Amino acid sequence: MTPAYNFGRWLPQRETRELAAHTDDGLEIVYVARGEVTWDFEGQPVHSPHRTFTYTWPWQPHGSATKTVPSLELYWFTFPLNHRYDGFDDAIQFARSLGFKSSESKTVVQGLRANAGTALQANIFLHELVLRLFQALETSTAHDEATVRSLCQTLLLELSAADRRDRHDNGAQMAQNRVRAFLKQVRDEHANPWTLSSMASACQLGRTQFTRHMEELAGDSPMRFLNRIRIESARDQLTETDAGITDIAFACGFSSSQYFANVFKAYTGQTPSDFRKTPFFESTDRI
Repeated sequence: MTPAYNFGRWLPQRETRELAAHTDDGLEIVYVARGEVTWDFEGQPVHSPHRTFTYTWPWQPHGSATKTVPSLELYWFTFPLNHRYDGFDDAIQFARSLGFKSSESKTVVQGLRANAGTALQANIFLHELVLRLFQALETSTAHDEATVRSLCQTLLLELSAADRRDRHDNGAQMAQNRVRAFLKQVRDEHANPWTLSSMASACQLGRTQFTRHMEELAGDSPMRFLNRIRIESARDQLTETDAGITDIAFACGFSSSQYFANVFKAYTGQTPSDFRKTPFFESTDRI
């Protein structure tokens, strides 16, 4: 019997995404390969930097902690349980189709329960395992069922015994810390006339190294990330103030109202004027 897997992938994109609180039918595991995001797990914020796992159980409402989801590369998988549970229970078991013995299933559940509500760091093995599992599920046939089951079991076993120690070397970690601090700084200073060189200089890095760290931490190139922050600010001003569109463009750091309109439409699918008329819309994106 083939397990009822739900799975998917988000790739970095200019268009904004929203993710309202929702629940799933099984254990949902989310892996952020590039970028970083703060999730809302039952009203509690859980920060997930790049190359980290988070997971939620069927009874846990979860979604984005912010109005829009940052640009990300992420993978998600929902693993079926043997029936619906309303909370942690010593009897929780994965569906038999996953191939675990009862004692194995219990051990995995206990390990995952111990790490619940945290972001678990991935090593290169787990990173490659996620990519292999996604590819196997995307292309699987009946003949691949054993391969898919084996990859699923391996991922669950590894996460249930996850080691949360950071494996980055100190030099790379210090550079990432500076870029992470800059991500917060630029949100407050997005109207400044930033260039790639000035952003890299603010982090004491060369442009190439800075760009690489930005893509890892934010899921975007530096200028795309900056434009995303500016558009988020513009959306708020369009819905919450009566300021003119040209004034909003300059207040958000754009050099002209025409350039602002072009970027705004590329990110939202609407012109600023149209968005101001109908600022609220339902998103179909779900994890």
